[in-house]
Amino acid sequence: MGGGEVTRYLGKYGSKGVSKAVIISGVPPYLLKTADNPEGVDGGVFAGIEKAVAADRYAFFTEFFKNFYNTDVFLGKRVSEQVVQASVNVAASASAIASLACVPTWQRRLPREPGPYRCAHAGDSGRLPIASFP
Repeated sequence: MGGGEVTRYLGKYGSKGVSKAVIISGVPPYLLKTADNPEGVDGGVFAGIEKAVAADRYAFFTEFFKNFYNTDVFLGKRVSEQVVQASVNVAASASAIASLACVPTWQRRLPREPGPYRCAHAGDSGRLPIASFP
């Protein structure tokens, strides 16, 4: 958690003064399905996420991280239940307002800023498939 802050900073201030940045398994910079991002996510999905977060953010985070870590495949092999719960705990420590307010940011396009940074992403992510990256 923190890649969003790195990309937000680069999008807002540019890469001048940044020597290096690495984003590992981050949220793609633009998730919304559009004509120029046909592999993106349908806008209705975001409405569903907002509704779920507003209704019970703790339940949302629990299911989100099960999908994020692909627990159906990797639980007990690459990831422990404690890792999943620790991630839920970190997310749950955010305010209800912030938890809901972050969802629309996944639909905004960040400027394509060339710079000294790299992205690394696993090809078997259940939550953030590599094909969704523009």
